[in-house]
Amino acid sequence: MKLLVLLHPKFNDIELIVTLGALKKASIFSEIEFYNHKYTSARGQYGLCEYYVNNKTDIDKYDAIFIPGGKSAQELREDRKSLDVIEYFVKMERYVFAICDTPNALYEKGIFKDDVKYSSYPIQNIRQTASKNRNENLSTVYNGRIVTGRSAGAAVEFALSIIETLKGKEFAKAAKEQIFGL
Repeated sequence: MKLLVLLHPKFNDIELIVTLGALKKASIFSEIEFYNHKYTSARGQYGLCEYYVNNKTDIDKYDAIFIPGGKSAQELREDRKSLDVIEYFVKMERYVFAICDTPNALYEKGIFKDDVKYSSYPIQNIRQTASKNRNENLSTVYNGRIVTGRSAGAAVEFALSIIETLKGKEFAKAAKEQIFGL
């Protein structure tokens, strides 16, 4: 499997590093590419990491897309081309992994329809306009090929949910035991 990571500047470093670290440890993806159509690099909101990103790619070769949240979700809301890429993954029934404020942005922009169950960061002003299927009390929510996470604090559980979605409960259990040293 191949994973496309859509990055905007000021992504949440913790969400990206923890999620990708767990996914790499589980050896699920043969290729992970960082992408943004208008940048050549993106630095996390805490300055812990910076990634070079490709601004051209063939999205058809990817099985899944991961979009970390953080402050970058604000820019994502205004980036129609990036939203179109995510929407393509949804329409083609590929895997979509979104965490923190990103699921809020995807719902607001109509990419997540009213029937999509999701978790997201509990932003006060979103509570009035969010989908009835949004659950900010759960760390992660599975909805078919869409996996969402609440926040950076839920990043390990989010990654394990992705692993379970792709490889099953037993594989995820083994990954959890490795990550936690059980």
